[in-house]
Order: sequence, then structure tokens, then C-alpha cells
Amino acid sequence: NAPDGRKIFSGWLNNWAYAQVLPTQKWRGALTSPRDLSLVHVGDSYFVRSRLSREIAALAGKSATAPPSTSDTVDISKALSFSPAVSLIEGTVEAKDFILRLGNKKGQHVLIGYQAKQNEFYVDRSQSGDTAFSPNFFPRNRAPRIGTGPVRFQVVADVSAVEVFFDEGLSVLTNLFFPDEPVSSVMLYSPDGLVKTDTLKITELKSIWK
Repeated sequence: NAPDGRKIFSGWLNNWAYAQVLPTQKWRGALTSPRDLSLVHVGDSYFVRSRLSREIAALAGKSATAPPSTSDTVDISKALSFSPAVSLIEGTVEAKDFILRLGNKKGQHVLIGYQAKQNEFYVDRSQSGDTAFSPNFFPRNRAPRIGTGPVRFQVVADVSAVEVFFDEGLSVLTNLFFPDEPVSSVMLYSPDGLVKTDTLKITELKSIWK
């Protein structure tokens, strides 16, 4: 419980489909970042909203912000004085096709994106590193969009995991990945031309371990 009475939850950051064969030596059952859950009414339906708990702000370090722009590519990693491998990435983007690419120097990457025609979000980890350890380690995961208007997102990157909160937690995707070296670049672009970006910010997250 939080001091203000909120119930804070964490999920199991794993999947029984491949939990016993993860390419790790020690850790095979981490928890997600802390989340606040609530029931919200959207249209004629009710949905569980999963928001990143504000306590995560205690881990914030340095940050960099890209100015609003209309462009085909925004490479925010050029302005960083810290590693984006453990970071919080936040943005507000026009509701058209876009991709947020988290990559390393070996060309391995995770793609986080939105497809307007299908009205769905996705995380593509097919080129993220080691994916051959299990046939059940699906390369692409999807979630329908429930919100409307510009797409708002928060991404928690933590070396070998991404937790993505779209539209203030109405759609959430959490995925493991196993790169050969940490993420070193963060780029947002549109595969179909220009995309309007209102905000794009990346903040270093410090370790909880002392």
C-alpha cells in the first residue's frame, strides 16, 4: 500500500510458455514496474487502466527532451549524456503509423509502434537478439487501441525488458528481449512519411540497488 492509500501492483515479468528456458543464468522471474490499477468507463464498456505508479519518479536522473516537430525521424539519443538502456521514454504523437526503435550498436532492436489502419499497438522483438531458445517466444505482440486522439505513451526500458503504457494505461504491452549488448539508441520515425510529435522525452532511471 502507498502512504496515500493507493494499492500498488506488480506483475510477473515472464511467461510460462518459455519461463524454464530463458537464456539467463540467474534471473528467471522478475517483476514489472509498480502500477496503479483502476476501472474506467470508455464508450459502452469498462476497462482496467494500468498506469505506471508515480513512485517511479524517485529513480529519475538526467533527462533530454526533443522539441515538437513534424518530421519523418526524430533521433533523441543524439542528445543523451546517459545510457538509454534503463530509462523512461515519454511522448505524444499524431495518431498515424509510427515506430519507436530501441537499438544497439550490433543492429539488434525492439520496435514499438502503432498501426492506424488496424487501430492497434505492437511490440516487435523479432530482431532483438536471442530469439531461438523457444518456439513460443513470439516475435510480435499486439494490443487494440482503446483511446482516441493523439497517441500518448510511456516506455520503461530496463536492459532486457520493455513495458509500454499507451493512452495513460488503457493499452499495455510488456515484453522481455535478450540483446547481446545494451540499448544505445532511441529513434522515433514514421514508415509512411511525416509524423507530428508534440512531446518526446527520455529520462535516466537509476538503480534501486544500493
